[in-house]
Amino acid sequence: MALIQKLTARRKAATKGLGDTRRALSELRALGARLRDQRAEIEARPVTLEQAQVAASEALHLEAARVLDDLSLSSLAKPGDCRTPTLRLNDRDMAALAFAASADGAAAAVRDRLADHYQKHGLQGLDAEDRDAQLAKIEAECLACELAEEAIIRDLEEDGVAPLRRPDADPRALLADSRELK
Repeated sequence: MALIQKLTARRKAATKGLGDTRRALSELRALGARLRDQRAEIEARPVTLEQAQVAASEALHLEAARVLDDLSLSSLAKPGDCRTPTLRLNDRDMAALAFAASADGAAAAVRDRLADHYQKHGLQGLDAEDRDAQLAKIEAECLACELAEEAIIRDLEEDGVAPLRRPDADPRALLADSRELK
């Protein structure tokens, strides 16, 4: 009878241990999900207003330069009626020239619209350095979480339990040496 009680006590302890391990695995997976959500929130945050304005201005000026580069001015190099060169522009060329000539004004208008948009929607931009630092910190925490999760899974597998791995598990954790996980 004492042997049965000992075995029953050991089974209960093992079952409790397995339950604790599964809870720990579940908690790690929940933490990982929260970290991935935080990463997505940071990635979704807009750039600072100044960076958006500079990018918009640069894009407009690049497009204006491209328009001028594409403009065919060969009619100026060839005399039209054998006397003097003439400029023959179609409607598209005229619109392109108008755009290129007003690129500075368009850039200023876009800068103003961006400022209004940021203010209207209460956008708080995140500059590239802060974004990179926050993402690097979260990435390190995600990897640590994934390594801990993989350690638990391997321990469970050694005990004969086969928990499912997440399909989006980090390959660095899956391929990590078991010594790195301890």
